[in-house]
Amino acid sequence: MSNKSTSENEQQQYTLSETFDHAWKHFEDIKVCEEATNSVNYQQQVSKAIAILEKATHMVNDLALFSSNEQVDEISTQDLRYLLLPSLLGELTLKVTSGDRLEMLDLGEAYFIDYLKRCKDYSITEEKIPTTDNCVERNVQPTVSGPGRLNMKSMQMEREAKLKKYKEQKEREKKIKEMGTWLQIRQKDDEIQRDYYKLILESCVNEAIDQIKSISQEKEILQHMAKSKSAGSIAKTEPSLPAKERKVNDRLCV
Repeated sequence: MSNKSTSENEQQQYTLSETFDHAWKHFEDIKVCEEATNSVNYQQQVSKAIAILEKATHMVNDLALFSSNEQVDEISTQDLRYLLLPSLLGELTLKVTSGDRLEMLDLGEAYFIDYLKRCKDYSITEEKIPTTDNCVERNVQPTVSGPGRLNMKSMQMEREAKLKKYKEQKEREKKIKEMGTWLQIRQKDDEIQRDYYKLILESCVNEAIDQIKSISQEKEILQHMAKSKSAGSIAKTEPSLPAKERKVNDRLCV
């Protein structure tokens, strides 16, 4: 039997809890890895973590753990963490450097949107889910008040909302750090574990929204580059006029 088959058999023997913990460890290791993101070892670790997370996702679906008719309080504490799966997959998908970048961006975006939809279904967040039309801030038309005048009050309110959101996110991150590591939390009572998982879920909501905005901006850049490259290729394939004929045409255009 090959080593690959042995590894797959061992993975199939893990429980959902063990599979998720295994994936989380890989995810945390990747976050602190100082190797270049395009290095062979780094990309292998990313691929391995994605495979384990996909396995955990299939297990969750097979067990039918979640229902859109439920509220977050109806989910058991141990199952709460599994709501993070699409968020983690989105983060890791964006780290993949091989293949078509636009495809990776589309896949990552789909994971983040799925995560945000789940969080809204369970009333974990009331944040509006960004779309392709509204997530690139520079494309949003400014509110005006009177002929040609920007609504400064609206702009100020938007800045204050962003600052409030930033402070809340930093406070969540501080609380998460103070509560301990993932493994330490697993040793504490149910109420503390539940608070910890909910904080992480809320934190990942903001990260997902930011990632969707970044994805939209990167996709726009890549699409512009592709159009420019295509236009350049067309220009190169057009036959050039003889020098004498070019001079005649230049004179006719004066």
